[in-house]
Amino acid sequence: MLGYFGEKRLISTIGPREADGFLAAQIYRKGSTDRKLSDWARAQIANHCKTIFKVAVRWQWIAKNPFADVRKPKPIVKKWHRLAVDDYYKLLDAAPTLRWKCFYALAYTSGARFGELFNLTWADIDFEQGHIYIQNKEGSDLMPPFLIKDHEKRFIQLPNHTMELLAKYQNEAPEGVPYVLLTRKRNERIVSKWHKFRNEGK
Repeated sequence: MLGYFGEKRLISTIGPREADGFLAAQIYRKGSTDRKLSDWARAQIANHCKTIFKVAVRWQWIAKNPFADVRKPKPIVKKWHRLAVDDYYKLLDAAPTLRWKCFYALAYTSGARFGELFNLTWADIDFEQGHIYIQNKEGSDLMPPFLIKDHEKRFIQLPNHTMELLAKYQNEAPEGVPYVLLTRKRNERIVSKWHKFRNEGK
């Protein structure tokens, strides 16, 4: 918004017409002219703007919220595709490595989110009880922090089939990499970026 309206623009001079113009201009991702924003992302921007100016009204800086009645793009909702068991096993058979077999098995049998799966560490797996823990992680020298969406620790019981794949993969997983599904190269990139951002105070 600062880039669009300018730092010296008074918010009292921003009306519904200017609000519509701002949202209409939100087509590309910042710093890119080839990566278009999705309808979902543009709707999120509209929601954030509405919230920001709602506070300005409450603080009596402005009389009316210019984003109150903006028309948000309607995201295209795609129906879920239910993967049949037979198709799941075909996917496992086609997986090029044991690591990928573990990914598909975890995704199919745990229902965990994408980010939760790739932040899963070996310490999060209880092989005796046959379940995994999905939980927040504090940052350390070896890994950045991770916050789950609902902020509440939970455990997910897994079938023996998935636990056996994980136990088998643990024997050949890269040594010193705490994450179950990350390669050594990817882990090194993450740790390097984490150290860089931490040194910059980010």
